[in-house]
Amino acid sequence: MKQFFRTLPRNLIGCFKGPRIIWHAIAVLLTLILVTASGLDWRFFVSTRDPNSSFLDVSRRRYRGLLPIALPIILLALGGLARSARPL
Repeated sequence: MKQFFRTLPRNLIGCFKGPRIIWHAIAVLLTLILVTASGLDWRFFVSTRDPNSSFLDVSRRRYRGLLPIALPIILLALGGLARSARPL
């Protein structure tokens, strides 16, 4: 763990050096364009704060936190059943 913290500043700076900075700039610009041009970000924000949302919306919000936990377990079980290391 000591090595992780000792090399962290150098690694973070290394992420923004040379040609990598161009990719970061492209990612920032594309994010800005997608968020401002599509309006999906604002529509999602408004739809998740609507007090008149339907029952299906509430139940969907309640269970969506399970997906990051359940999906890897399901995929691991399917891989074990298939006895294969290849991706599905």
